[in-house]
Amino acid sequence: MADEIMKNRVAYFEDLLKRCKEGLAQHPDMIPLTWIIDQLEYLINLELGINDDKSRLEKINIGWIAVRDMDGYEDEDLIESLCLISQEVNSMRQERGLPNENDV
Repeated sequence: MADEIMKNRVAYFEDLLKRCKEGLAQHPDMIPLTWIIDQLEYLINLELGINDDKSRLEKINIGWIAVRDMDGYEDEDLIESLCLISQEVNSMRQERGLPNENDV
């Protein structure tokens, strides 16, 4: 069951990563996408066990960046998806014994 959750989570993150990279290619001035791409790559690597440094997990703020810094960006579906990612990040925090964003 845990493997299935990880596979689904990684696929979800990879899909968002692909969409963010495509968006950045079309709008290279959308700097917040570079921050989100960096955080998504970290989440994927953490989930796959490539990176075991969970300390950055507490600093993930993809949803906040999407809301605060991407106002007016044309792909509203992407922004909404990025805002919803906090649920997955909170699950990852809990699985690793870290407080979720509401506790910090």
